[in-house]
Amino acid sequence: MAFLILGGNRGKRNLALDLKSPDAKDVIGRLLRWCDVVVHNMREGIAERLGIDYETVRKLRPDVIYAHVTGYGATGPDRFKLEFDPLFQSMSGITAWQGANPNRPVFLSTPVCDDTNALLLASGVLMALHHRDQTERGQKIDLSLLKTVVFVNSDDFLRYRGKANLRVAPD
Repeated sequence: MAFLILGGNRGKRNLALDLKSPDAKDVIGRLLRWCDVVVHNMREGIAERLGIDYETVRKLRPDVIYAHVTGYGATGPDRFKLEFDPLFQSMSGITAWQGANPNRPVFLSTPVCDDTNALLLASGVLMALHHRDQTERGQKIDLSLLKTVVFVNSDDFLRYRGKANLRVAPD
């Protein structure tokens, strides 16, 4: 896995900041004016407290692409809940389908929800950048692990004559 981390981070510049520190505010402001895309996965309300929410960033960089990734979405009763991939694998039924039967779930060691979420995030950012190139306007992207697992399971929402049932547990 180290080679994936090294390869995925090749050429990147890194900076560690205590976002709560008053000394970091100036650095954050300069970075936000310079960057094309802001991506974060903080629960609702935290970015606002830190002064890096969409409206604040948009004032510094009107054409910014701002991506907010959450577990359950930015609105709704579960927006403050903690989340992680195995939970969404279980909620979506993925672990039950991988097991011998629904009572013997098998957790996928590949973080399929996180990985698919990253793919959708990258696609959304690329589309937003293309849109910005055409219109000179930025935008906000909201993505959640819950929406991602619905997408992963979207075939289960389709019904048509002759469709094979791929979710039948082996005997």
